[in-house]
Amino acid sequence: GDDDESVLTLPLKVQGNCAVAKASVVAVLESGGEAGKPLVVKATISNTGNKVASYSLSASGYTNWASSASLDKTSLTLNAGDSADVLLTFNVNKGALGTNLFNLEVLSENQQIVSQPIQVEITKGSGALGSLFSGNNKYIWGIGVLNLILIILIIVIAVRIAIK
Repeated sequence: GDDDESVLTLPLKVQGNCAVAKASVVAVLESGGEAGKPLVVKATISNTGNKVASYSLSASGYTNWASSASLDKTSLTLNAGDSADVLLTFNVNKGALGTNLFNLEVLSENQQIVSQPIQVEITKGSGALGSLFSGNNKYIWGIGVLNLILIILIIVIAVRIAIK
């Protein structure tokens, strides 16, 4: 009641691991990239912290261009400085084209530590006949067509000689 300032000192003891896990993500296209076909992305998760860390992984933001996504590993435990690869497989929609994005979510101790946006390019599917004429098959088809032309030419010449 005499307007003096009151001071109260309490001892406080902090225990436990207060370090925040750290991670980095690098992703590359492993295979696929055509509309209507599976697409596989290889992501490398690195523990950039200074302690062992456990991570939970998931994909999000892909529903506009893929019907589903699966990861070959949904959790990792990495020592400081270590890294591991994870394969993400997407079932690409038939109508998906162009540049598309998804996020690779990395959580540690139920806290999101990385939400890495990853860009993939989807091209038009070649269809059944398109795949026959693409890649190394086009050379085989070229040789086949050349042989067919030569056979027709030989038959025409043989018929002309036979008529004379």
